[in-house]
Amino acid sequence: MDINLTKSRYLTGLHCSKKLWLSTHRYELGKYVNSFAATIGNEVGVGATTNYPNGKMIRASYKEHEAAVKETLELINDDETKAIFEAAFEHDGIQIRVDIFERLGDNKWGIREVKSSKSVQDHFYNDISIQYYALVGLGYDIASAKLIHTNSNYILQGEEIDWSNFFSTVEYLPGIKENLPEIKNELLRLREIQHDTKEPFIYPSKGFCKGCEFWNYCTKEKPSDWVEHLPRLSPKKRNELKELKIKNIAKIPKGFSLTTTRARLLMQRRRERYSAMIVFLQK
Repeated sequence: MDINLTKSRYLTGLHCSKKLWLSTHRYELGKYVNSFAATIGNEVGVGATTNYPNGKMIRASYKEHEAAVKETLELINDDETKAIFEAAFEHDGIQIRVDIFERLGDNKWGIREVKSSKSVQDHFYNDISIQYYALVGLGYDIASAKLIHTNSNYILQGEEIDWSNFFSTVEYLPGIKENLPEIKNELLRLREIQHDTKEPFIYPSKGFCKGCEFWNYCTKEKPSDWVEHLPRLSPKKRNELKELKIKNIAKIPKGFSLTTTRARLLMQRRRERYSAMIVFLQK
């Protein structure tokens, strides 16, 4: 069983302990689909590499981690290589890939994480921080840790993207250094989850679980008219329904307060239920 804590699993665990456990112990239960967003992300990542003309791409795939690490070390020892794309490292049971590992001179290096997003999101910090932790642990002098993301002010001129003006950057290094103890504590917590023999319990909800590969598995015992299918169900209303032990939309009491949209859906479900009962009784 593979219990390494990859960068992907680290980010997964910060969001959902059950998803981390499942991806470690029951990976085959997930439904994996290459999304359009992922395809766009790959294209943006390749575009970012064009800004590093003396860079080289690691040829070994993500499934060939040991080979990728060996290839990365060879390029690190080649002073002519100024940047390494998809650089692979392993430290303390953590496997990472760095989008762009830039040589900054005097044995100093820079982490460059590329995202196809116009805005800076909180989880980007976590993405870069685990890379920093592993690289510093291996003895690398990390002088910079930047997020490279889409420039919201960029306007396409002509048919080709001008990659040199397509991106904006944000430096994360000061914040990561300050919060290094917190990163270490999270690693300890996530490793405990991975090594636990019992699957964690997390109540599934559409907002929290959006896009999760294990959605079908975690909801396989839920009714077809499960209350989570109500549009824009607030945490407060969700908790009220849980306290009432109501799982079916058709069983929500008439006096239960819902928005107009939810109420319409509720009435539709009730009509369908009653129609089915009438048909059954008339047989």
